[in-house]
Amino acid sequence: MLEHLARRGAAVVIGGMALAVFGDQSPSTDGQLQPATVATKPVLDSGAPPRSILPFRRSPLGDQPDFLPVNEAFNLTARLDGQEAVFRWDMPEGYYLYRHAFAASTEGQPLADMRIPDGKQKSDEFFGDTEVYYNGVDVTVSLATPATTTSAIEVAYQGCADYGLCYPPQKRLVTFGAKGGVPVISKP
Repeated sequence: MLEHLARRGAAVVIGGMALAVFGDQSPSTDGQLQPATVATKPVLDSGAPPRSILPFRRSPLGDQPDFLPVNEAFNLTARLDGQEAVFRWDMPEGYYLYRHAFAASTEGQPLADMRIPDGKQKSDEFFGDTEVYYNGVDVTVSLATPATTTSAIEVAYQGCADYGLCYPPQKRLVTFGAKGGVPVISKP
C-alpha cells in the first residue's frame, strides 16, 4: 500500500500515527522498488497533496481504497442571495468538514457575520471534541454592500475522512459575476 501511496503523494493514518508518504516508487536497476519517503510529522503540516478515501472506489491494487482529490471530496458551490453569499459543500459518504475551520474574507479583511448551522458532535483524533458536517452544509456570509461585478470572497475550510485521512486546510477564491451570475471558484 505504501508503494501506491508514494506514487500518489498522500497522507494517511496508520495505527493512530499520522504519516505522509512522498516520492515516486520506481524500480532500481535490479528491479526492486526504491523505498518511499515516510514522514511521521502531522498530516496537516506535511505539504503533501493528501486525498481522502472513498469506501466504494477501489484501487487497481485490489482491496486498497483509492483516494479522491480534495475538490471531489468537498465539492464547493456558491450563489448570491441579496446581500448574502451562500457557500455549499457536498461530501460523499464518510467525509466530513470541521465547523471551526470555516472562515471568509474579502480583500484580506475577515467577514465576521457568518451563519454556520449546528453540526454533529465528534471526538476527532486530530482536534478532540469538535463539531463536524457530513453529506453537506450551507454557510451564509452577510455582505456589507451588494456584490459587484468584481466581488470576490476567499473561503477557508478543512475536512477529513472517517477512514483516518485528513486534508490540509483549504482556501478558495470565489468571484461573483454581475447581478449574481455564475461564480468562479479557484482550484487548489
